[in-house]
Amino acid sequence: MLHRSESNGILKTAKTPLRRSRLLVRPATIRVLSFLTLVALVILLSIDNLKRLFQNENMIGEEGAKIIQSLCEQHHQQQQSGSNMLEKSSNQLLLEHQRASHTANEEHLPMDTVIDNNVWRDLPVKGAFYMVVDSGDLQHIRASIRSVEDRFNHRFRYPWILLSNQHLTASFRNYITKLTTSPIFFGKIDAELWDYPSWVSGVRAEDYMKYFSSSDVKHATSFLFRQRSRYHAGFFFHHPLLQNVEYAWRVEPGSDYSCIMDTDPFVEMEQRNKTMEREEPLAVRSLYPLTLQFMKENMQLMTPLKESLFPWLVDNKDPMYAKANGFNYCQIESNFMIVKLSYLRSPEYQNYFSFLDSTGGFYYERWNDASVQTMAAAMFLPRSQLHFFNHIGYSFERQMHCPWRSTDLGTCSCDITSATGKWMRVM
Repeated sequence: MLHRSESNGILKTAKTPLRRSRLLVRPATIRVLSFLTLVALVILLSIDNLKRLFQNENMIGEEGAKIIQSLCEQHHQQQQSGSNMLEKSSNQLLLEHQRASHTANEEHLPMDTVIDNNVWRDLPVKGAFYMVVDSGDLQHIRASIRSVEDRFNHRFRYPWILLSNQHLTASFRNYITKLTTSPIFFGKIDAELWDYPSWVSGVRAEDYMKYFSSSDVKHATSFLFRQRSRYHAGFFFHHPLLQNVEYAWRVEPGSDYSCIMDTDPFVEMEQRNKTMEREEPLAVRSLYPLTLQFMKENMQLMTPLKESLFPWLVDNKDPMYAKANGFNYCQIESNFMIVKLSYLRSPEYQNYFSFLDSTGGFYYERWNDASVQTMAAAMFLPRSQLHFFNHIGYSFERQMHCPWRSTDLGTCSCDITSATGKWMRVM
C-alpha cells in the first residue's frame, strides 16, 4: 500500500509528461523539417561530388554506377515533386467564380461569330431575324420564334440571330433550336458596350432613376431597359453576326404575330426601296431639344423638311406636349421593325447617335430606341423610304395592330376591336 505522499508523487509524475508533450509538438515538428532539409542538401551535394569524383564507369565499377544512378533518380523525383508543388500553387490562383463552383457556366460553349454566305444561297434577300435575349426569358423567346415561324418563316427559312450579354447554355440552345429548321446563331454582346460607358456616372444615373420613379414613368428604375435601348439604337448592327445582313427584322421576346404572311416582307422592303404610338412625355423630354441642336450644327445632312416626317412629330401649340418641348410622342415602333442596315451604318446616323450617346441621356434620362430612331428617320430619310406593313397583325405588351382592311383579316386571329390605334402610318 502506497503512502499518500508517494501516490501524489506518482500522479504528478504521470501528469507532467502529458502537459510537456503538448508544448513540444511544434518545436519537434520544426526540428524534423530542419533535419529533412539538411538530408536533402547532403544528397544533392553527394550527387554532384560523386559525378565529379567518378568521371567514367571504368573508375567506379558496376556497383558505383548503380549508386550514382540511384541517387540521380532520387534527385529527379525531388525535382518532379517541386514542379508539382508549383503547379498546385498556380492552380490555387483562381478567380472568384472559379472558386465558387455553383457559378460556373453550364457547358461553357463558344458563341457564334460568323455566318457563312451560303446561308442565303436560296433566299432572295440577305435578311435575318434578330433578338436581344436573356436566358431567364426562355418561354417568351420560344413563343415569339414559334409565332414568326408558324405565320411566315417555315416557308422561307431566313436565319435567326440571338444576341445576349450572357453565355447561353447548351440546354438553352437546345430548347431554341428545336423550334425551327431555320439556321440559328447565338452571339455574345460586347461587354464594353453593355455596361455604363466611361463618361457616365453610375451614381448620377441612379439618382435620375429615383426621380423618374417618383414620376410614374414606365421602366423608370430599369437599368436593363436603358442598356437594351442604347444597344438597339446604336450598336446591334455592328455585331459580327450581322456584318453580311442587309435587312434585319427585330423580334421582341413576348411579341406575337397574328396574321399569316403570304408575301415576303424582306422582298417587299427591297423591291420598294424602303429603308425602315406614343411615349411618356417626361421620358423623352430632352431628346427633341438635343435633336434640334444637332440639326442646327449639321444642316447639310438633313432631308428637306417638306419631304420628312418632322411635320408629323412636332406640335408647339398644344400645351400637353410642352413637357417634351413640342415633341408629340409619335414614333415608329421599333419592337417590330425591319430596317436596312446600311442606313444605320451611314455617317449621318452614326454621327447623330454618337452625339446623343455622348450626353449620357440613355442613362440620365429614359430615352427609348424607338424615339431615337424616329427622330433619325425624320432627319435623314424622306417619307417615301418608310413603309407601314398594314397586313401584318402584331401585339407586344400594350401595343397592338390588327389590319383595318377586311381583305387582310381573313388569315388573322387578332381582334380588330381591341387594336389600340396608336400606330403611325408612314406611307
